[in-house]
Amino acid sequence: MLRSITHHSSRRTSYPFKWAEPDDPEPPLGEDYVAIAENGARALATALGVIAEGEHPVVFHCAAGKDRTGILAGLLLSALGVSDETIMEDYELTNRSLADHLSWAKVNDPEEAAEIAARPTWLLRSSGPVMKAFLESLRRRHGSIEGYLHGLGVKGETLDALRVRLLEA
Repeated sequence: MLRSITHHSSRRTSYPFKWAEPDDPEPPLGEDYVAIAENGARALATALGVIAEGEHPVVFHCAAGKDRTGILAGLLLSALGVSDETIMEDYELTNRSLADHLSWAKVNDPEEAAEIAARPTWLLRSSGPVMKAFLESLRRRHGSIEGYLHGLGVKGETLDALRVRLLEA
């Protein structure tokens, strides 16, 4: 069975804060991600449940493939026991796709290309230190990533199922 979880809101309204303008300063490390995670708590819990529930392929992404996708991937990897350093390295791989995406957008969607070009550079990059600060902030607030996930309603059985499904012995 293939299930799809889709969030149909606009990019500009799906975040719990105002869309960044070109001259906006970079926010404190990880705090935007904490706000996104708190705003999307139910979706994160649902996504982890879908990933855990069976033997089916899973692909998850968001509009840019970096913020909401990075948050879910970071939480999932952390719950699986992956080190923060490895999660940071994985997250920074996203930077490789930005130039290709911008080139594609210039040809196929000039409006999107202009929107990307108008964003602050800090908003466009996938910064490992931002991901690390996000995970550390959740740990400070909730004791652990598992504690945070339990607070979202993710049960221990779901975390166990993720480990069985995704980790090799």
